[in-house]
Amino acid sequence: MYSSPNLYVISTFPPRLCGVATFAFDLASAIAGGRGELLSENGSLSIIAMDEGRRRRQYGPEVRAVVRASRLEDYVEAAEFINESSAGAVSLQHEYGIFGGRTGRYVLTLLERLEKPVVTTLHTVLADPKPMQREVVIKVCDRSAAVVVQARKAAEFLTGLYGIKGEKVHVIHHGTPDVPFADTAPFKKAVDAENRKIVLTFGLISPHKGIQVAIKALADVLPQFPDSLYIILGATHPMIKKRHGESYRASLQKAADRLGLHDHVRFVNRFVSLDELITYLRAADIYVTPYLNEDQISSGTLAYAVACGKAIVSTPYWYARELLDADRGVLVPFRDWRTLAFWMTELLGHDGARKYFARRAYRYGRRMIWAKSAAAYEKLFRGATRSRAGPA
Repeated sequence: MYSSPNLYVISTFPPRLCGVATFAFDLASAIAGGRGELLSENGSLSIIAMDEGRRRRQYGPEVRAVVRASRLEDYVEAAEFINESSAGAVSLQHEYGIFGGRTGRYVLTLLERLEKPVVTTLHTVLADPKPMQREVVIKVCDRSAAVVVQARKAAEFLTGLYGIKGEKVHVIHHGTPDVPFADTAPFKKAVDAENRKIVLTFGLISPHKGIQVAIKALADVLPQFPDSLYIILGATHPMIKKRHGESYRASLQKAADRLGLHDHVRFVNRFVSLDELITYLRAADIYVTPYLNEDQISSGTLAYAVACGKAIVSTPYWYARELLDADRGVLVPFRDWRTLAFWMTELLGHDGARKYFARRAYRYGRRMIWAKSAAAYEKLFRGATRSRAGPA
């Protein structure tokens, strides 16, 4: 019988503002909780934090080392550090942009030197990768004992387009908070929106999120629901802010003002805590993800909305098609503000339809809570350790 091995997680990590960092923190916390621990300096789970290296961040004591993305020598040192540790397994969170080198290929230097079994979570699996992107993913998978994706479609891509053996690929849901199903009214006061119909989008803001489409749709909703409020919750994505400042957010504000929506579109321009995020989600009548293309293969924001039991209207990107299947939400064509407006109006005007989608989403979301996702990961870590150790 193998117990859960000491574990190193390699990922971006809070306080860095990044979707993968948030995922890694939540997953690590859930795994530690399942082991009866908290994240700490002396726990069985430690973090190697991927960083840009431009400034010092104040990490928690669970972060044992920092890898500067652009410094190849840091990857070598991290591998040596883990090899000399008591770790039985490594959890690698992979996203092209968090590692150095072209298409993040510096991560291969780390994997080539690691002597511990690696379970890799792929946060992006492209349907039409460039040759070097495909090469990097194939090599990452080859050097991993197991590979985790968050959607069946991603697993199909890996086996069909990348040639990865099916037995190596595992689908584990993006974890979500475990919250009770509840009416929205008690939470609207907390977000200063009493007696209003709330449409919500949250996450790091960037142009591909399609928020401009939802703003245009809201103008069509307003004549029937003059009390409606579209809340756009989240800071601008750090990479977008670095390259373009707040020009995208400013363009959204101008679009809202031009359409006469000044009092009906609210920007909450910050990275909110989990508790505050859950409050906003529970206050919302409708959750909207109007992304502009189909390439998104996972989405923590959509997973959280499902788990909180929201009536969801989304464009049909890969993850949304899968998560909102079987009447767990409504899919509308990309960039089609008229159809989006129609469904926003339908759901705001018909409590029965809104509750129907909300309850179906919530029931499905029970299988996605962090404790269940963490338990599935633990099974892979034990299996990887057992395979490396040989017969018990």
